[in-house]
Amino acid sequence: MSGDNSLSARGKQIARALAPDYLWFLALLLFYLTATAASMVLGPVKWQGELDFSPALHGDSNTSGLEELLHASVSHVQEFSARVEVLGDDSYRVTWELTARWLLDSAPGDSLDKIRALLLGEGFEPTTGAKFRTELLWQRSLSPAIWIPLVLVLLAFFYWNGAIERAPCFFDGSFDWVSSSLLAIGLGIALAVTLTAVYGLLGSTSVMTRSHADQLPTPTWQLVLVLAFLIPLAEEIIFRGWLLERLSRVIGTASALPISAVAFSAIHPIGLVENLLLVLPGLAWGWLWLRYRSIWICTTSHGIYNLLILLISANL
Repeated sequence: MSGDNSLSARGKQIARALAPDYLWFLALLLFYLTATAASMVLGPVKWQGELDFSPALHGDSNTSGLEELLHASVSHVQEFSARVEVLGDDSYRVTWELTARWLLDSAPGDSLDKIRALLLGEGFEPTTGAKFRTELLWQRSLSPAIWIPLVLVLLAFFYWNGAIERAPCFFDGSFDWVSSSLLAIGLGIALAVTLTAVYGLLGSTSVMTRSHADQLPTPTWQLVLVLAFLIPLAEEIIFRGWLLERLSRVIGTASALPISAVAFSAIHPIGLVENLLLVLPGLAWGWLWLRYRSIWICTTSHGIYNLLILLISANL
């Protein structure tokens, strides 16, 4: 009985240690995440379409003025542009771009129906099925407009609330930025190379940028800014600066370190084996935090790791 009471008391102690001190912060964060999710689903969405076609009767049709007819036909879409190119003898391709009002808008399907009808009316017939590419939800979630405010809120709250403890030597000139930064960079490189090699042996695709034939490309600068800086900074604040730090005060670093690493891995659901391997970076960055108590050193290593995974993925 006393053992149960001790366990219950320890559970309450952990819960109190992890509880943020201000409910208004949780309410603000919940409101922000809800608004962000709604904007991702309900906001304007870019689409690209592609359709090959040829004359219904050999040499009986021409494409002059076809682009103007396409623009006039798809008049219900605010932002629409089309281009017709010659692929070969009596073989053409029409490509078009449009902005639908939201992710489930019928505009892309309606535009395809109108384009097909126009081609048939002008004496052409499609020779292949239409191909669509669009912004996938995970791509829309990489918008700097989402991550910059979130990171600023996290930084302001945790520094103000004292959840991120600064190392005593952080401001007195004795903090060795050179050696700590080199260690962080080397650790990030080693983790990226090791995990990429293991994923390759397992036959797994990239854990970060799995590509799809139906997705539009994301600008490189956006990927680098968000994946190599903003997301690492946000995750280091949450998992090292808050979770690991708070747990360490209650259950000690020996238990807090693996728990925070597993929690970090759990928010990246990419597969059982992959998630088990992803505990390793969580342990490494947790060790950096415990050694330097610097969120920026941890973010440097995390950012280098993400950047290398991104570069490796782009060349696979």
